[in-house]
Amino acid sequence: MGRFTAGALAVAAAVLTVLATVQPVQAVDARPPLPDTTTEEFNEECLAAHNSYRTQHRGLKPVHRDQDADGRARPCPGPHPAGRQ
Repeated sequence: MGRFTAGALAVAAAVLTVLATVQPVQAVDARPPLPDTTTEEFNEECLAAHNSYRTQHRGLKPVHRDQDADGRARPCPGPHPAGRQ
């Protein structure tokens, strides 16, 4: 067996060893799935954060929620990404 073949076999053996022994990393702080509905408190918090960023730009006024639009909003049809229902 030549030096090249022996070296290739050594590299292949090392790669297989790593693949067989390295386990996927799992998140330690796995978060629970997000709810499909929001609360008024969450909506207000998001609006406040958005308006905070808007104040960093000259001439931009704060935005307000449109209660009529909230009432006309429909749930998302079809499957959610990552299989969430």
